[in-house]
Order: sequence, then structure tokens, then C-alpha cells
Amino acid sequence: MKNKNAPGEGPPKDPAIEAETDALAQLVDAIFRRMPQALAAVVASPASGPWRAIAARGRQESSFAAGQSLEQPENAWMRELGEPAIDPPPPENGALRLRQPITLRDGSFFGNLCLVASRADSVADAGLRDAAGVFAELAALLIAQSRRSAEAEARLGNEAAAAEQRERFVAVLAHDLRTPLSTVRALGETLSIAPERANLPRIAKILLAAVARMASLIDGVLDLARARLGGGITMRWQSCPDLAERLSQVVEEVREARPGQQIDSQIRIARAIDCDPTRLQQLLGNLLDNALTHGARDRPVSIVAETSESELEIRVANEGAELDQETRERIFEPFWRPKGAKRPDGLGLGLFIVEHIATRHGGSIRVDSKDGSTIFVFSMPVSRA
Repeated sequence: MKNKNAPGEGPPKDPAIEAETDALAQLVDAIFRRMPQALAAVVASPASGPWRAIAARGRQESSFAAGQSLEQPENAWMRELGEPAIDPPPPENGALRLRQPITLRDGSFFGNLCLVASRADSVADAGLRDAAGVFAELAALLIAQSRRSAEAEARLGNEAAAAEQRERFVAVLAHDLRTPLSTVRALGETLSIAPERANLPRIAKILLAAVARMASLIDGVLDLARARLGGGITMRWQSCPDLAERLSQVVEEVREARPGQQIDSQIRIARAIDCDPTRLQQLLGNLLDNALTHGARDRPVSIVAETSESELEIRVANEGAELDQETRERIFEPFWRPKGAKRPDGLGLGLFIVEHIATRHGGSIRVDSKDGSTIFVFSMPVSRA
């Protein structure tokens, strides 16, 4: 029979703690089956904060319950540290109170195994103390085993999630590369048989766009690998006096690519910034792409970039449906997309890379979504000094 927490305590949320609790509950059950003289058995521990009964059994309704606090003065004997001790019997009931420390394999103190038993004689009491020592050692073994099991399950879960993520990544990458590759192949075949050269400029422009799309996908994969393996994405630091011009160039390129979309831009940077300007262009481009993809098509997207005495701040906002809590919490994860996303394909690396660019600049990125508007705010120091 499993001991549950006392009302109001709630079940443990950590699977490892829950496994420990179940194992220790089975231990105190076993103590009661093997030791008929036991009146109460409690595993007392401060592992999760104040001292409480991790597991408990008693033969009376007023006995200890799993989950209850042990901070009361009458339970002080359960909270004492050091060598095991047999307390003198209380004169009113003649019961024996015994405390045995539970020491884990790494030498750390977990808590005490506390027993209240009927007093018999000195021989029986000594035997009870020896048994308590054995049960305390068994408790340490059960805790270690439950923790190993929980860690193994967590690793298996992480590996399964990683495997699923890798499969999805490969499938999406193959899908996204297929389209520009098909374009390059079709135009190459056209060039091989076309006698006239009048369409060469148009064909060249389409070819370059397809190659740029493939290069962008490959760069995203490389940035993902650099962010997760080794020293993070590559950075080329410099003092950049023309960052405003570089960011304005990104905005103009996006406007040209999406002529029907209103993009309002206010870029006020009148000083040199210690940064990797190419990475900040990438950051702004990714934020703009996200805003244009997920925002309302008939509403403007706004960009504001400005400096204070010590910080550069870039804000990108769009109007449209507000982000729910799960999306706000997971939006910077790679490959993750909210249900009903407007663009179900794609690698889903844009905002993940944005967060890493922000971190590498010693800055931060956050998202706020309310009143029909979503805004991403990036900030960083203007100087590395």
C-alpha cells in the first residue's frame, strides 16, 4: 500500500522525488510487516525544505502521516543529527523512541528513520536498534536506486525527443532544399536549350534567389551546430560606426521582397557600437521575417532601433493574434512551432538563432504579447569595455 501526502500538501511534481517517496513508503510498510512491536515508523527529512515525513505508518489514528510537517517541538527528537540514539521512554506510555540516520552513498545526510515501538527488555531493544540500522541502510539503497531509475527514464525521454527532433529536422531540411534545387535544375535545363539570350537577366535573378535560399538554409544548420556544439555561433567583433545604415539596408531588402506590406522604420543610432554587424543584420532580418509571417497582413510592422548612454535596443512589433503562454515560453526553441502556425514548413531556427546572437552580444531578447500586438525587444551593451 502506498502512502500519499497529507491533504493540502499535493503529490510531488518531480518524478525523481515521487519515485523516492514511493520506495520509502514501501519500506515503512515492510517495517510494519516485519516488526509487530512497531507503533509508528517515519522517514523524516529536510530534503525539500522544512523537516517533514517523507513516508509514515502508524497503528493509531493519531499517528504520523506522510507529508506532514515535523517542525513541532514534540517532534524535535526526529530532527536531531549525529549518532543514532535510543531516547528514554516517555513515562506515560513506556514506548521506545529510536532514531537512525540515513546516509547516502556520497556521504550526504538525507534524513532519519524514526521508530516508536513497544518496550520489551534490553535485549529486544538492542535487536530493534540493529534492525533499524539495517532498514536505514536499505532506505539509502532504495533512494539511490530510485534516483538512478528516474535519471535513466529522463535520459531515455530526452533521447527519444532528440531522435524525433532530428528526424523532423532532416525531413524539413530536405523539403525546403528541394524547392530551390528544382528551380535551379529547371532554369539550367532552360538555358541548355534556349537559343535566345533575352531572358538571361531574369533567369539569373531567379537563380541567384534560389541559391540564396539554399545558402540561408545551410547557414541556419551551421549556426544551429555552432550554438549547440563548442563555443557558440561565430562572432566577428568590431567597432561599427555605420550600424544604422546596415540595419536600414536590411529593412529596404525586406520591403523590396514584400512590396505590399507596410513596414515602418525608425533607426536612430548615432554612435559606434561594439558588435558583429553582420550578426545584428541577421537578427533584425529574422525578427522581421517572423513578424511578417505571423502578423496580420493588412497591418504594419514597425521597427525601432535606438541607443541610450549604455545600451542599444531594437524593437520589432506586429499586430495580430496574441501569443498564448506556451508559445511565449517556447518560442525561442529550435524546430518548435505553435499549433496552427501560418508556416508549417521551414526549419524553425530563426528565433533560436536570434536568441543566441543576443546572448553572444552580452544582451537579451524577450517577447511581449498583449492587446493584439506582439513585440520582440533586443537589448545589448553599446561597448564591450
